[in-house]
Amino acid sequence: MHLSNDIFFHHPQQSLFAIPTNMFGYILINDIKTCDETKNYFDHQIKNSKSLNTSGNKDRKIFFNRMYEKIENLKQKR
Repeated sequence: MHLSNDIFFHHPQQSLFAIPTNMFGYILINDIKTCDETKNYFDHQIKNSKSLNTSGNKDRKIFFNRMYEKIENLKQKR
């Protein structure tokens, strides 16, 4: 699971990678090597991910139970 607010735009002629710095701004990177590595990373993440839309009830139940457990743990730490 990739919990990040990074934004990656890919186009064969030019790509852009945006990393949030705070609530109002981003660092914008259009370096070819950095964008290529970012694209490879996201492609790898997508390839090894499972879609909740196409997975079975068992997988969805496991996913949501883990999320609810994490939420409860965070509530108790407050």
